[in-house]
Amino acid sequence: MINKSLAVGILVLFLGVSVMIPGVISDNPFFGKTIYVDGDNIEGPWDGTQEHPYQHIQDAVDNASDGDTVFVYGGTYFENVIVDKSLELTGEDKNTTVIDASGENDTVLVTADGATIRSFTLRNSGDLWSQDAGVDVHGNETTIEGNIIVSHEENGIILWSSYNNVQGNNISTIYKGVVTRYAENNVISQNVVTNVGGIGIYLALSSYDNIVFGNTVRKSNTALQVTESHRNIICGNHALNSRNQGLYLDEAEKNVIHGNTFSNNLRGIEMNVGAINNQVFHNNFINNTGHTMDFIGASLWYSSYPSGGNYWDDYYNGSDDYHGPNQDIPGGDGIWDDPYRVSGSGDWDWYPFKVPDGWSTHGSNLECLGIISWSSVKPGETVTASFYIQNIGVPGSELDWKIDDTLDWGTWSFMPSSGADLTPEDGLIEVQVTVTAPDEDLKQFSGNITVVNLENNSDFCTLHLSLATPKNKVIDHPFLRFLENHPHMFSVLRYLMKL
Repeated sequence: MINKSLAVGILVLFLGVSVMIPGVISDNPFFGKTIYVDGDNIEGPWDGTQEHPYQHIQDAVDNASDGDTVFVYGGTYFENVIVDKSLELTGEDKNTTVIDASGENDTVLVTADGATIRSFTLRNSGDLWSQDAGVDVHGNETTIEGNIIVSHEENGIILWSSYNNVQGNNISTIYKGVVTRYAENNVISQNVVTNVGGIGIYLALSSYDNIVFGNTVRKSNTALQVTESHRNIICGNHALNSRNQGLYLDEAEKNVIHGNTFSNNLRGIEMNVGAINNQVFHNNFINNTGHTMDFIGASLWYSSYPSGGNYWDDYYNGSDDYHGPNQDIPGGDGIWDDPYRVSGSGDWDWYPFKVPDGWSTHGSNLECLGIISWSSVKPGETVTASFYIQNIGVPGSELDWKIDDTLDWGTWSFMPSSGADLTPEDGLIEVQVTVTAPDEDLKQFSGNITVVNLENNSDFCTLHLSLATPKNKVIDHPFLRFLENHPHMFSVLRYLMKL
């Protein structure tokens, strides 16, 4: 039991518990109490203390309260755990603390908001047709971190909710790695997904405003897929050795694909019919059988100059004698003078880089991510959207920025509209855009905003914005005017309709 006592001691120090009374569930006014589980405690008694831990995880959860921590000692627990409280469920060691669903239902089902699942091996959820998962999340603000998720016939992790964080998990030998359905504002980051029969990370069915960042997906059928989902950011991922696509988009709009590496796939990126108004830039396309296939040609494969486009390893024998937005000013800039043709649609990357990650040495520290477009906005209506700013300079560098707004339609606000000392380590900074539409119907409005590096005015990024108002339909009919002046007649009409 020495190793278990050591683990508890580390946990207590982490939680900031200054006093522990042996044999008593430890309490902390900030974090709630800690309840213990040990599968070796077969004969009892069981009260959740360190001296008398529960034998089963579900018993500990059932006897916990919001804010508590359930600490599970190493061992294999054949259970289907339902987390219906805002608690932290933590394993002693992710390699030795195993929850096995025995091929039935979810391994862990989360129904409460604000739960955390950390440091477990989660395996053997239900069959392919039941949509079971290693972790099935219906609560918001859930954290799934540092787990091994293995051997599931269908889903490793599935999210049906919002504001969840899936980070640093190892997911393998499954059909789908991480799946979102009707889920918004989730962050899926720094996971390693391997040996996938289907899709590594899958944003599906009205999954909006999610960030998929810094993941590695290897040996899948399709590494990343976005279907019927919009306004997501796919950033800094590695999609490797896929049997089909590194990234597949279908009925997907206004997604930003940025800073990824697509390597050794059958196809780097494929955009099917309905994939429109997406932006693809600062990606490396290396040793794919085919780099792209864009069937409709309604997306943008570059960013504005000097931010630039992508690196394509099959672009060679070109020249770099000029620079500037039109590549017509003498002097090279690390961007090929002639554009790269995107397969399928005939679109172009107008600023293809000569070397992998060429944008990192291009002298630009400021970068903007996002596509802002509204449709069917009523005249005078106020709508919101977001984009992101980041410093892509050297580690530790600082950047001051501001938004230059030259829009001459609508009433605009940006929160924040400027910032100071932004470092690469700060990651993505969200800027919320709010506009009150002009009082004009059946009209299209568009324009640009520019975000400027205050220390280098040649370092800037430009975002295009658009808004459309519908025609206000006025239905004028004598019968409708009669009902408007005689509202008591509605009850008479209801009665007649039942005859």
